[in-house]
Amino acid sequence: ESFQQSPENVHIIGHSLGSHLAAEAGRRTPGLGRITGLDPAEPYFQGCPILVRLDPSDALFVDVIHSDALPMIPYLGFGMSQAVGHLDFYPNGGESMPGCDKNLISQIVDIDGIWEGTRDFAACNHLRSYKYYSDSILNPEGFLGYSCTNEVMFESGQCFPCTSSSPCPFMGHHADKFKVHNGAEKLKFYLNTGDSLPFSRYRYRVTVTIDGSNTNRGYFKVALYGVNGNTRQYEIHKGTLSPGKTYKLLIDVETEVDELTHVKFIWNNNILNPLLPKFGATQITVERGRDQKT
Repeated sequence: ESFQQSPENVHIIGHSLGSHLAAEAGRRTPGLGRITGLDPAEPYFQGCPILVRLDPSDALFVDVIHSDALPMIPYLGFGMSQAVGHLDFYPNGGESMPGCDKNLISQIVDIDGIWEGTRDFAACNHLRSYKYYSDSILNPEGFLGYSCTNEVMFESGQCFPCTSSSPCPFMGHHADKFKVHNGAEKLKFYLNTGDSLPFSRYRYRVTVTIDGSNTNRGYFKVALYGVNGNTRQYEIHKGTLSPGKTYKLLIDVETEVDELTHVKFIWNNNILNPLLPKFGATQITVERGRDQKT
């Protein structure tokens, strides 16, 4: 049956072995528009010639989500760590996904089904890739990928924020909105997700300068409030609190508050202190990851 469609209008999505099957279809169909590889299978494919695995040459645009990239031996990782697309996304570092450390019973209760629960327990990381893709359809901005060489650089904030010289694509369904320059391939992007639906997260950098009567031990938290709602409280620092010192932390929040209206600052000393020390924030700066807006 013919649908009278040009190859460049065709988008093939493959999970695990299906990613490499999509690659074979691309090799047989010159000019295929797009292939999305959802945690491409690693055993017998990683490090192999491009003839037998997914590769940027298989379509005009190839995007990949890596969610189970630990080695098969000894960690039973089913997915590839090797970059094999034009854009390769490594959510949560690409190896161990939050929410996948539950036991079998809790998975069955959560999924409300023995088969689904057992499957999620046995291959939770591997299955996360297609769940992220599904969630990205309606929440593209919650899956913004930051261009980074590795996870360590990402977590330390060296790849934050998105800039005109280092733009950020959306992981998942809307990845093709990113302009890939001619010849560019195997570009790596990192992001964090939630541990359950909705998986989308929005990255901010919070900088707080505190003031107080004297140095004391304790902790402080902040919550962001905006026109779209508010976040939960995030702990910025715990330990010694020094007046005049500035503390920074990257947070991945569950709510895109959009235009910021105010920030709630909460602190507490974690020891019984009859002197009742007081602390406040002399300055709080919040920088949004997607556009550097403060």
